[in-house]
Amino acid sequence: MTSRYLDVAPAAKEVMLPAVAEHIFALMRRNLATDGFVFVDPGAGTVSAAGATLASPTYPDPPVPDGQGGPQDYLFNWVRDAAIAALELAAPSAPLADSQRAQHLSDYVKFAQVCQANPATDDARWDNFARACFTVEGKPRAWSNQADGPALQSLAVLQAYQWIDDTTRAIARELIGANVNFLLSGLPAGSGSPPSYQRSTTSPWEEESGSSFFARAVQLRFFQELSANTAGIPVPPEVDDGITWLTGALPRHWNDELGCYLSFEPPWKPDPNKNHDPYDPNADIVLAALYGTIPAEDEKHPFLDAKLLASASAIRLIWTDAQATKYPVNAEDADRGFGPLLGRYPSDYYDGDTNDPQTPGHPWSLCTSAFAELYYHVAEDVAATSMVPSNPLAVDFLKQAKSRSTDAADSVAQALCRAGDAMLRGLIFHSDDLQLGEQFDRETGFERSLANLTWSYASFLSAVRARPAWAP
Repeated sequence: MTSRYLDVAPAAKEVMLPAVAEHIFALMRRNLATDGFVFVDPGAGTVSAAGATLASPTYPDPPVPDGQGGPQDYLFNWVRDAAIAALELAAPSAPLADSQRAQHLSDYVKFAQVCQANPATDDARWDNFARACFTVEGKPRAWSNQADGPALQSLAVLQAYQWIDDTTRAIARELIGANVNFLLSGLPAGSGSPPSYQRSTTSPWEEESGSSFFARAVQLRFFQELSANTAGIPVPPEVDDGITWLTGALPRHWNDELGCYLSFEPPWKPDPNKNHDPYDPNADIVLAALYGTIPAEDEKHPFLDAKLLASASAIRLIWTDAQATKYPVNAEDADRGFGPLLGRYPSDYYDGDTNDPQTPGHPWSLCTSAFAELYYHVAEDVAATSMVPSNPLAVDFLKQAKSRSTDAADSVAQALCRAGDAMLRGLIFHSDDLQLGEQFDRETGFERSLANLTWSYASFLSAVRARPAWAP
């Protein structure tokens, strides 16, 4: 069979990443319904509402029940994915006319309200504010509770606020107010149980539940941005209590033995029936640093925090050096000057095509982009402070980027940018003509699993936005 790498494709080494991002943005935008551009769900025979975000236009034909093999059905609106895409729409650098941006974001806000208003009738334990997944019509899907969703959605709406009209702003204020009430209240309301931000929730990988570092980080960032908002959105006094509690909770995730933050606060053990041991180091820590607020000695330059850098280097090590988990494709890509491609966690057995627990997992596009973005943020902070992290916990992180704590700050910053560029160029090289799916094959690098994943596009765009203007 002829390799697709022999076809005419974007020249990964020569292209300029901002130029590539314009095409990636157009590919992401294909998955976003808006007024005048909607989708049909072939399985359900329904049409999407304006504002729905397709996680991916991939679905099984004929339909296959969840958990019974693949291909998976991703013709749904995940609250998290939609919010992350909306953040890219709201970015001032997005290649959109103001009228187009306003339309997209207005539709996003209105669709979020539709989802919030639709009652969850299939099971009383699911609350619409924590429901992670909805149909493209805005109806709740039988899915897990993921309390990062309301926070991420609210962060996206705060970013969208400047672009939307007064009528939609009123909806936005109601939407955020309802999300705040959910996070500050127990479940069910009036039960006397702890507020939702203190409760167990499902991780962003939707496989395990506990006290999630990722959920706590994005909730903390939301509370902080809400407290500082200038849009006139009311801030309940309990928000300050939430900021204090979450700020104190996140450091408890640190593990000296592994040298990284843990995905769930200990004591925690993975479900023995799900084959997720070990679950750390986990890439959701990097995502938490990008979308949330994490512990840092220097609040103005959080990406220089030694424990974050130690966590990141431990994550990368899994896929490049650890004999049992490293991806063969990364050795080949190193010879090409690309990569590495990164995955989620050491015991990942989800291949995106089936739920076979005997099939090792693969690199994820969004994990790789997120790590590249982290490199850019660290580079920016090094350049801004003229200081190179010198804590021993940061040694491996710098070494992986081919730099040292004794190097000059400008040299380290440029090395970090090159490390980020190598990851993004690896994605370009392995992409299907810039179309980014969920995963790449660990052996061959060919794309596999879900095609055209919205989160994969949004992560790439976010990384390029974070790339310093002075990068080599």
